[in-house]
This record gives sequence, C-alpha cells and structure tokens, in this order.
Amino acid sequence: MTFLKSIPFGLALALAVHAGASAASEKKPPETEDIGNLSLVVENDLFARTDQGYTSGVRASWVTSPSKTPQWAVGLAKSLPLFADWGEVRTEYAIQQAIFTPRDTRRVNPDPRDRPYAGWLNASFGLIGEAGPLLDQVALSFGVIGPASLA
Repeated sequence: MTFLKSIPFGLALALAVHAGASAASEKKPPETEDIGNLSLVVENDLFARTDQGYTSGVRASWVTSPSKTPQWAVGLAKSLPLFADWGEVRTEYAIQQAIFTPRDTRRVNPDPRDRPYAGWLNASFGLIGEAGPLLDQVALSFGVIGPASLA
C-alpha cells in the first residue's frame, strides 16, 4: 500500500522537475560583459627537462576590456604619435619573476664562462591598441635584479 501511495508523489515530483527544467531552458542566459582577462604563466625547466640557462619564470597579468580601460589611459594612448589611430585601447598590468642558473649547478664555484646565477623581478604597465586587423603594444617595466628579485 505504501508503494502505491508513493507512485503519485513520485509522478508529481517528476512532472514538477520536468516543468522547472523546461522553463529554465526557455530563459536566455543573461548578457555578460567582458571585464578583462587574467593570465597566469608558469615556466620551469622541469617541464621540458632542459635548462639552457633559463630555469623558471612566473608571470601574472590583467588586461582590461576596451569598455573598462580608464579614460586617462585612453588619453595617454591617443597622445602617442605612432599610436594615435588606435580604435580600441586596453591596459595591461603585470608582475613577473625570472630565474636563471648556470648549466652546472653542482659546482661549488660557478664557471666564469657560464651564465651566472641571476634573477629579475618586475612590474609593468602596458597599452594595447587595436587598429583594424593590427594589434600594437607599448609597455613600461620597472624591476630589480640580484637578491632583491627573490630568486
């Protein structure tokens, strides 16, 4: 008897779920606005199993969409002589670290003819412009080398 009572309930539940799914599928997704792109790049000699002097690098960047580019950046871009014809302008903000090592890292005293241990940590600001099928970029980077680079 309990089984027979559960059949109408189960049927009603299935119809309700189906009706809800049909109504949801008829709705159009809300329009999304492109606010920009976040990029994270990790490079390491372990991935390719080769060193060749460049050991590791990490870069994080944010590129705005044209609609979210600050007006001061658009004005700056339009004031540059070679880039005055840009149609749309984006900005890029990035931070990056690169680490370099000699080929033989087991040596107590590095070979003076080999690449020295080195590091580079920098932050950059860039303007990216579109002019038809062309894409141009200009960037300004500030950074430190050596132990201050945290390499």
